Amino acid sequence: MIGNLPAHPLIVHFTVVLLTLLPAAVLVSVVWGGLRKRLDWLLPVGAIAAALLAMGSGVTGEALQQTLPVQLPAVHTHTEWGQWAIRLAIAFAPSVVLWWASVTEQPLSWADRPFLRGRGPRLAFTALAVVVSVACLVVVTLTGHSGATAVWGR
Repeated sequence: MIGNLPAHPLIVHFTVVLLTLLPAAVLVSVVWGGLRKRLDWLLPVGAIAAALLAMGSGVTGEALQQTLPVQLPAVHTHTEWGQWAIRLAIAFAPSVVLWWASVTEQPLSWADRPFLRGRGPRLAFTALAVVVSVACLVVVTLTGHSGATAVWGR
């Protein structure tokens, strides 16, 4: 609780913003190198922050669920989607870090390895980042919709 407000709605909105903007930015950056160069290190740092916020959203969501007098089916559905969103956010962070390390033009001593900078790994990490980004967008949208349904009943 933050004051009289449950922490979950406050934290989850930051999470939703990051887990929609960042995957979208990654998808655009895959095809538009200019954006990738402009965003550069913000993409992997943002992905790690989004994963941490997703875990925080899960913790605060569980705490909020404990305070509910009745466990509605809509809340259960939202919880299930939320668990998937957390898993994907956790997968999103390393996929973006690996993809970024394989494509960045910044000199990175730890990333100047053939297993990161070669053509094959670059393609594999790009494909992984694309798949996880699309999955994040879909699951975060479904999680948010199920949360809105649980709260507003529509």
